[in-house]
Amino acid sequence: ILVETLIKLLKILLLLLSSMSATNMIRCAFVWLSLVACSCDGISSQFQVFDAQPSPLTKPNIGTAVWLDAYPEAKCLDGSPALYYIRKATSTVNNTKWVMHIQGGGWCDDMQSCYDRSQSRLGSSLKKYNNNDTMDWNNIEGCDNNRWCGALMVNDKNINPYSYDWNAVLFMYCDGASWTGNVAEPVQVPGAKDAKLYFRGWKNMEAVMTDLIANHNLGDATEVLIGGDSAGGLATYMHIDYMHERILTAGSQAMVIGMPDSGYWPDDEKFATTFRNMFAMQNGTDGLPRECVSRNANNVTKCLFPQYFADHINTTLFPLQSIFDPLQKGSYPEEHGMWLLSDINRTILNKPMNGAWIHSCERHCGAELLTIDGVHVPEAMELFLHRPTPTQRLWLQNRTYPCTSCCNDGNSNSYSEHGDIVPGF
Repeated sequence: ILVETLIKLLKILLLLLSSMSATNMIRCAFVWLSLVACSCDGISSQFQVFDAQPSPLTKPNIGTAVWLDAYPEAKCLDGSPALYYIRKATSTVNNTKWVMHIQGGGWCDDMQSCYDRSQSRLGSSLKKYNNNDTMDWNNIEGCDNNRWCGALMVNDKNINPYSYDWNAVLFMYCDGASWTGNVAEPVQVPGAKDAKLYFRGWKNMEAVMTDLIANHNLGDATEVLIGGDSAGGLATYMHIDYMHERILTAGSQAMVIGMPDSGYWPDDEKFATTFRNMFAMQNGTDGLPRECVSRNANNVTKCLFPQYFADHINTTLFPLQSIFDPLQKGSYPEEHGMWLLSDINRTILNKPMNGAWIHSCERHCGAELLTIDGVHVPEAMELFLHRPTPTQRLWLQNRTYPCTSCCNDGNSNSYSEHGDIVPGF
């Protein structure tokens, strides 16, 4: 058995070394030689052996619904209670570790689009919109396991050996404004008798965090990975410091990592009007990063765009982002890609504590099973979180546009199946 283990480790080492720079080659060699030494001595290593290729997503991934009826201010657009799904840890050793995902699904920026949205799963927690007591995350539109919720939320060890048995939480998105709205009274929908809308996204965020701490021992956490896709990626940038603060205030000393997926929305003409209209309609100031609001008191809407505040985020960040995101690249993808790389380097990678997974696949979200430098995101997290120092911080797949070979996980989908990601675009 020992010989077979050593052979497997050496094969994986060769696979990793074949695609790495000289510096990373040396670092990785030391890591894996340490792993071999631990194995030979019969010592349990902190590193895990990863399969070279993902297996099909077939295992049920069941979460249990928690409707936040106990928090009367926390409501979806239609007035139904805010909702999240939780999957408890399946191992004792990892029962203080958490992975969380903030669901995406675009925005609404006027009364009519928000009313339309309130008649769907993106604006309501009612069961008639497929919000059941238990749900297989494979079958939740806008999650679909790895496609939108990401590989780290998958409970299959072959796909996600890093966090497959952790506590997992899916924040259901039903406010239409990336969890920023804060209007105390319901708003009458013009022309729709007895129809009212509730803009309570910020109250929903507060309630989910309070409930996890009060009823699910989040205050005992030792490691928390917090991500989100699309509008949920933007929400991750906006709220990661608040979420981290709540966890620490509850008594935890957890390592918290923010992992926004495709959330680096640029302040350009394609999004500026939508975001600012949304903000004004939903009174979003309380849901914006506090430090950014204080720095931009004369124009707080700058705090809707990570390019203006990501450099002031105190929590460790590990964004996942395509430089050619089909919803963000505009008419000049190469120029957008160069701007994005430069800006993320300025705002995020200038801090040694941060890392990133940057790729050239023309895809919006769901790139955690791409292969960059011989690994997928679950393995990259193991290397990034190696202590006392990361083995590697940046996984960069920087190619010219278009790069069809960059989408190397067998999934050709770009974004069309998400449904209402950015209405009107």
